Amino acid sequence: DKEEKTLENSEIKTEVNKLHSLLEAADLSELLRFVASFTTAQLGVVVRSYNSHHQDAHVVSTIKEKVAAANKHCHDHLHILLFTVMQAADPARHVALLFEESMSGLGTNEDQLSRLVAIHRGPFMEKVKVAYNIDYSRTLAERVKGDTSGLYSNLICHLINQPI
Repeated sequence: DKEEKTLENSEIKTEVNKLHSLLEAADLSELLRFVASFTTAQLGVVVRSYNSHHQDAHVVSTIKEKVAAANKHCHDHLHILLFTVMQAADPARHVALLFEESMSGLGTNEDQLSRLVAIHRGPFMEKVKVAYNIDYSRTLAERVKGDTSGLYSNLICHLINQPI
């Protein structure tokens, strides 16, 4: 178990520089070790600091472009790294992405959609709905109604407290 301590400004700067070096090197195994060395709150601070300092090289974009290109046969590890970084940096936006993924492509993954709704009900869902609206230019309820039907659609919209 990691101690939940606040990182000092000097520590944040050091960790941001280390993250930058690891991203530039596209070293997936070291990136995973680096990410695992922090609590979620600490990682969130480091990632947000990196993004504000290196505005031309967002952490998630760099992982998707540079690290993924250098590690083509490590899909599961890349997915774990992206999930961890996104969840730490902006949980509501990450959950909004998971909602979108559950409804993209042919057919809705109703199991995933139902789990997302059940897990994230409550005050946090309001943040998810705002993030979804910003990222996808429509409400989550509009997306649900467009991709599901009948009572299931009505139930999901009711559970996310967003009637259409």
